[in-house]
Amino acid sequence: MKRITALLTAAAMSVCAASALTAGAADENTYIPTLYFKAFDTDCISILPSGQTAYIDVNDLDGKTELDGQIGVYIDDELQRTGQIIARWVWEGGAVELTGVSKPDEAGVSAPYDVSASSYGISTLFTPDTHTMGVNYQTSTNTMPLVPTGTRSDDYPLAVFDYSADTSAAAGRHEIAFKTESRGYSSFLTNLSYRLSNGESRDIKPDGDNAKSIFITINDRPLGDIDNNQVVDGIDASAALTAYAKQSVHLDSGLSNEGSLAADVDGDGVVTGIDASYILSYYAYLSVHGDMSFVDFMNSKNQ
Repeated sequence: MKRITALLTAAAMSVCAASALTAGAADENTYIPTLYFKAFDTDCISILPSGQTAYIDVNDLDGKTELDGQIGVYIDDELQRTGQIIARWVWEGGAVELTGVSKPDEAGVSAPYDVSASSYGISTLFTPDTHTMGVNYQTSTNTMPLVPTGTRSDDYPLAVFDYSADTSAAAGRHEIAFKTESRGYSSFLTNLSYRLSNGESRDIKPDGDNAKSIFITINDRPLGDIDNNQVVDGIDASAALTAYAKQSVHLDSGLSNEGSLAADVDGDGVVTGIDASYILSYYAYLSVHGDMSFVDFMNSKNQ
């Protein structure tokens, strides 16, 4: 076990090591705000530390074959110069379906922008036949940026949407992604109109890290329990580390689909030494009679 601990610690340190960079002030002519999703926790849906994955262990559902959840849509705009927003997102269909979208007031949350500071209208879009959903913030002027209600632009969601997960489906990780390309049918893409200090505007189409997807994972085993023996232990940590080592030299991880989903405990979509370290740390915590859930344990380490 000491050898496993040493290997895991070294792996985690190598993954985390990075040079510190000093960030200067953002240039309004090149800066791109970030659009992202944030899933809301429920008793049966765990939001993993990356914020990119909502994890559903079907064994916790007492036989339910359908589970409903909600996700918020947010914009992180450091310069707070966004004037108009067209946000569109798409989903695959099948095991996870999006079922409805609400404006902030309809969802019972505060609006992200101060309507008294800049006049705007909000509209939503929902077209199930093309698996497209969206929200528009349309201003009545081309010179006034939207003014956040809170301290930050993402203190409140742009919109909130509902989803339904078929928990009888095969294990899988299901993506909800911002629409940044046409994908074979015609409709607006995600787009921002950005107001510059000289009164002119920039047309911005966020993508990549500036338009982050979210995933709904459905699995038949608890998070971290790679071998599905109903306990999280050093064997699971070793399996995660072995999978990481194999993948780092472009070999197959050796894990089943279900095992791989359980191994990605931080929910970033890949199995790394960080995941293995989390699993081993949680096993040590349980061995001294800890009673936090795995997700609560990881969040406590990140505070």
